[in-house]
Amino acid sequence: MTAPGDWADAIRTRGDITVFRRAALELCARVPRGRVTTYQRLAVAVAAATGAPKPSARAAGSAMKHNPYAPVVPCHRIVASDLKLGGFSGSTDPDGPNLHRKADLLRSEGVAVESTGSKVAHEAVYDFSDKDIREARSAADAHRAFLGSAAPVRTKRDRSAAPSSGRAVRARGAASASSSSSRRAAKDLSTPAGVRAACARGELAGPTAGMCPGAAQANLVIVPEAHADDFERFCALNPKPCPLLERLPAGDPRSRTMAPGSDVTKDLPRYRVWRSGELAEEPADAGAAWAEMTAPVAFLLGCSFSFEEAMLAAGLPVRHIEEGRNVPMFATSVQTKRAGPFSGPMVVSMRPMTRDQAERAREVTSRFSRVHGSPVHVGSPADIGVTDLRKPDFGDAVSVRGGEVPVFWACGVTPQLALQRAKLPLAITHSPGHMLVLDARNEALADEAAAGGPE
Repeated sequence: MTAPGDWADAIRTRGDITVFRRAALELCARVPRGRVTTYQRLAVAVAAATGAPKPSARAAGSAMKHNPYAPVVPCHRIVASDLKLGGFSGSTDPDGPNLHRKADLLRSEGVAVESTGSKVAHEAVYDFSDKDIREARSAADAHRAFLGSAAPVRTKRDRSAAPSSGRAVRARGAASASSSSSRRAAKDLSTPAGVRAACARGELAGPTAGMCPGAAQANLVIVPEAHADDFERFCALNPKPCPLLERLPAGDPRSRTMAPGSDVTKDLPRYRVWRSGELAEEPADAGAAWAEMTAPVAFLLGCSFSFEEAMLAAGLPVRHIEEGRNVPMFATSVQTKRAGPFSGPMVVSMRPMTRDQAERAREVTSRFSRVHGSPVHVGSPADIGVTDLRKPDFGDAVSVRGGEVPVFWACGVTPQLALQRAKLPLAITHSPGHMLVLDARNEALADEAAAGGPE
């Protein structure tokens, strides 16, 4: 069994653990012996710690289901909202051995568990404190920084060093122990095909900003064929946030034009799986969810990372690249145009700069209408419903320096909020900032559109 201090040390170098799961595990570890909490309370605390747009009890349950540190991180202390035991080790069968073991574990810790209905006493419920959430936020921020900059390349050997008994030291030393593998992966990351292959092997966990200069990147949305035409119409009605680059044939995950032969279920660093509008999990491989969907149709959408190369070439600041972070993204009060079940607020990405730089950025990015084009807003965040630049809804906060103003571009995360509202039984997207790196070149996506003012 992993010693209590070892799991927190070993998880620091786990590229296969998402920020959400890191916060969930940190909070779970804080539920004291003799107490329990619920999946919903855990979800609310994780949302507070990570800045997630809404709590998801389903995602919290998934994090507990895939807890690699049980029972030291005591996922058996998380129960359903009605105080029934819920699930354990992937099973919800009330007569199965897993829930019987969960009940026995709780009883051994002093929690009263009713024989009839397998419910725990309300007096045993633990509410997370402000200190719990602060410390979970600190752990999540540290893990976000690790995934985004400190160690974006993860090897299979790194991930296999999960801390079972006596292995924590090896987990901490995995990066140096596998230096030759890391060097090989780093070399591979110089080409789009190499990046995609590294993703498919599970060797790349972090955001893709700044990778493969010259290569375009794409957002991903996968929906059942029954909703594909509506989603394509949603893109046509909202070309700024949803610039459609390619629609794949139903049931086929391989790109034809943007990244020929690329499997969109494996070739991104991180995915999101949505069930009835709720974020259910963030896997490194979307193959299982794809296989579960009826006639899935994949869409590749333009990404603002594509015009950042032109901004850098023009001497303009791209702060999240400078600071090694994921781009900050915000849900706004600006509403998209509805198509079928798809609607909702526009999401924007933000880059701070001076007023003169903002004007130059408008000129540079207006040529890239296929990848969001010119800014949609410059200046006061409140005008578009953004309340705090220090708390992005997605990605990471970046520094805004004296004399700078926020400059906002429409963002391809917009469809994710539309999927939340549509509540499709199943949908798949990229995880924000974790894009598909294309063979298509940025300049090939540029056009000669005349420069106009911010829209």
